Amino acid sequence: MKETNQNHSSTPLTYCTTHTSLRRLLALEGKTPPEHPNPLELATQLAPRFGFLPRPLFLEVNGDQIAIKYPAEPESAQARAAQLSRRAAKRAAQGDYEAASRLWRVALEKQPSLHESRRDLAHACIELNDDAQAESLLLDVVSWDPDDAWALGVLCVICFGKRDYERSERFITLALALEPGKAEWLSNLGMLYEETGRPEQAIGLLQQAIDIDPTLPCPHYALAQHFSKQGKFKDSAAAIERLFASAKPSSRFAQIFDS
Repeated sequence: MKETNQNHSSTPLTYCTTHTSLRRLLALEGKTPPEHPNPLELATQLAPRFGFLPRPLFLEVNGDQIAIKYPAEPESAQARAAQLSRRAAKRAAQGDYEAASRLWRVALEKQPSLHESRRDLAHACIELNDDAQAESLLLDVVSWDPDDAWALGVLCVICFGKRDYERSERFITLALALEPGKAEWLSNLGMLYEETGRPEQAIGLLQQAIDIDPTLPCPHYALAQHFSKQGKFKDSAAAIERLFASAKPSSRFAQIFDS
C-alpha cells in the first residue's frame, strides 16, 4: 500500500523494510485483528502510526505480519545522526538533559528511522518532566517495537498520572506479558488495582513484587498506605520500617509512586 505519492526526483530511492505483528500493534489500543480483514484497509488505517518515518511509505499486511517499507536516509545523514546521538548520550550522562534532547532531536531530523535516539529522547523528556512530549515519543517507540517493555511501563505511569486508568492498565498488562517476573511492573499493577478499588488483588501483587525485589520502595510504601486506610496502623508502621530498612532510591519513572 502506497501512503503518499512517489517521489519524482531523478535519484532512485533505496528502501528499508521492517516488520511487526498486527496483533501486537492493535493490542496497544486494546483491539484484536478482525476475523476477515481487508489488508488494504488495514494498511491505510495503520499508516498514520508511522508518521515519523520518511516518505513515501508502503505497508503490506499478510496475516499477522506487517511489512513497512520506507526510504533509507543517505549514508551521510546516518553518519551525522550517529555522531549527534553519541554527543547527546554524553550530555545525558552528565545530567544535561536539555542539551541532550536538542542533540537527539537534530539526530532524528537527519535520520527519522533512528529508533534508539527516539527512545533516548523520550527518556530525556521524562527527566525534564515533559510528560506530554514523552508520551508522544513513546507511542512512536511502541509502534515501531510493540515489545518494548520499558516504553510500555513508562506509558503506564504517564497514563496513571493523568488518571487514564484504562490505558494505564492496558500498557502495564502488555509489559507484564513480556516480562512476567519484573517486580516494577507487578508493583505498578498492584498500585493501579489499589487506586481502582481492587485492594485484595493489589495486596497480592505488591507482596509478590517485594518477594522478588525487597529493595523496591514503592510496594512497601503502597502497602503502608493500604494498611493505614484500613486502620491497621501497626501493619502500616511495619511496612514503613521495611521500606527504610531495605529499599533503595528508584528513578522517577520506575514506578507509579515516583510520578
